[in-house]
Amino acid sequence: YGDAQGRTIDEQVKNYLDAIAAGYRMFDTAFIYHSERALGIAIKESKIPREEFFIVSKMWDPAMRRGEVDMLRQFEESLKRLQTDYIDCYLLHWPVIGKIVDAWKTCEKFYYTGHVRSLGLSNVKRHHFVEIMRNCDVLPHVQEDEFSPWCMSNDVRRFDEFYGIRYISMMPLCRLKYESEDSVLNVIGKKYGKSMYQVVLRWNLQHGVCPLPTSHNSKRMRENLDFFDFELTKEEMDRIDALNFEGPVNWDPDLFDF
Repeated sequence: YGDAQGRTIDEQVKNYLDAIAAGYRMFDTAFIYHSERALGIAIKESKIPREEFFIVSKMWDPAMRRGEVDMLRQFEESLKRLQTDYIDCYLLHWPVIGKIVDAWKTCEKFYYTGHVRSLGLSNVKRHHFVEIMRNCDVLPHVQEDEFSPWCMSNDVRRFDEFYGIRYISMMPLCRLKYESEDSVLNVIGKKYGKSMYQVVLRWNLQHGVCPLPTSHNSKRMRENLDFFDFELTKEEMDRIDALNFEGPVNWDPDLFDF
């Protein structure tokens, strides 16, 4: 389940509690989302053991630019807000030019001490992985980036598959509101009695990608988990794949300026 940023702390806590009640156990947050504190509160209030959750968070760019001391400080702040002594997966949020190797080596220390269970990257290209692989000890375990019928990120995703790096799909449903009633996704959905949102989530799963849907609506949260009782045919998978034009909606990882 994606972050609940942009809402008050009470709204965020309720949003997370609704998601937990619906059955979500993996949560994606970040320092810059300002939602870590709410997630920590919600997990505590749920009374469900911490080890049943999988928490993903991210190191924000300014700390990477300032160096290891600031990274350590930011990481400790994240642990306190999340009310935990470890994070299941910790990502470099963006590949800060000239800092990615040093930042990764600092994160390796979090990994070696057990405060992080796995490490990853987001908003990256293949050459960012190569830079880390040439200069660091721990191979990235995870990449979180775009994966949708219109942006399959095939170049880097195939690289990930070769090296056993798990791909997490952010914004898997972001363009669906523009789809018409007679679109490929809606036609396939009607065949199975499913929405196009459920079709796309199923398509993610059958590609071996872990999707991260986001919603503030408890009914939609439950619907977004209801895609395990049908399977798309190869022809349907191919029809959805054919929509791809590698058109990202995010910033270019080589050109961002924040």
